[in-house]
Amino acid sequence: NLATALAKAGKLDDAVDNLRRVLADSPEDAAAKRRLAEVLTLRGMLLLRDGKRDEAVAQFDEALRLDPSDEEARKNREQALGH
Repeated sequence: NLATALAKAGKLDDAVDNLRRVLADSPEDAAAKRRLAEVLTLRGMLLLRDGKRDEAVAQFDEALRLDPSDEEARKNREQALGH
């Protein structure tokens, strides 16, 4: 819940840090993995908007490692790569 509140407040880095701590304690927490993938995708979209393609792709790649079914991350990754 804290990570969701942080993300909604625009504090994406704090949300990522919080979710990473949750996963450090509970590495198999599927909900935390999905939420972290969502926040990473959002952060990647913002980086892409700012023209930081390589950094954006890294965010999308990590999101997809956490949640291979994340179509938003996949779509944005392809856009960042110009496909």
